[in-house]
Amino acid sequence: MIKLYYMKGGNNFGDILSKDIVAKVSGQDVVHAKAYRADIISTGSLLGKVQNTKLRRAFFRMLKPTYVWGTGIISDGGSVSKNNLVICALRGRLSFGRFDLNSDVALGDPALLCSKLFPYKKDKKAGKFLVTPHLHDKECEAWIDRIEKLLGEEVEVCNLSQDVDYILEKIANAKGVITSAMHPLIVAHSYRTPVVWVDVGSVVILGGNYKFEDYYSVLDIPLQKITKDDLLEGMVSKENIEDQLEKSYVGLERLRSLQDGLIASFPDSLRKK
Repeated sequence: MIKLYYMKGGNNFGDILSKDIVAKVSGQDVVHAKAYRADIISTGSLLGKVQNTKLRRAFFRMLKPTYVWGTGIISDGGSVSKNNLVICALRGRLSFGRFDLNSDVALGDPALLCSKLFPYKKDKKAGKFLVTPHLHDKECEAWIDRIEKLLGEEVEVCNLSQDVDYILEKIANAKGVITSAMHPLIVAHSYRTPVVWVDVGSVVILGGNYKFEDYYSVLDIPLQKITKDDLLEGMVSKENIEDQLEKSYVGLERLRSLQDGLIASFPDSLRKK
């Protein structure tokens, strides 16, 4: 059984997805653990919280390694210490640059593995535009209403507290995804579903754009986004959204390279024998 650190509490899509991905790759059951007791830290922006537990980790882990696989740093800043962490993979080049590491560390968010680990047969019928607001986006109704007016009856809103398998299948079969959360965006890239991020500001997204820029740094495509303010002020048209969606595809060769790197970098000691 693997102990995974994530932000427990409520139905957080990213955390539950992280648990499912680690379980699939490792072939083992996965349970929640506090940062100083965890075997591994995966998706999310959890490195800052984990680094602050160095002394407790040394005591509770009895010198056993704590692996970092695909997580990142939440905000800009200076260099940071590994603090006895074994870093196998990091979310992006910005997080990588904060450490003194060699070039063997894999890059990419583990949610990019979804299409490989949880394949869905594409529905031949054209899907709808799927809107997935961040769970903490309490004022999302206004910008969603604007999206619905722009795109008409082709819009379906998906609550990220729903079953993970349901959300994955919806994203895989969507005509396009419009989201104010990070992990639906990454999942859409994995299934090669067109996607655009709605920047709703730092009130909802801690650390601002940093984690998105970190993630996009490994994709070889520019960050595709529209802002909530521009939507509400009528500065975004249907054509703007469609153009952003069209430019959002991650190259298939690049996607497979990131996926292979993540799979290969998963710690062997945590794989089922």
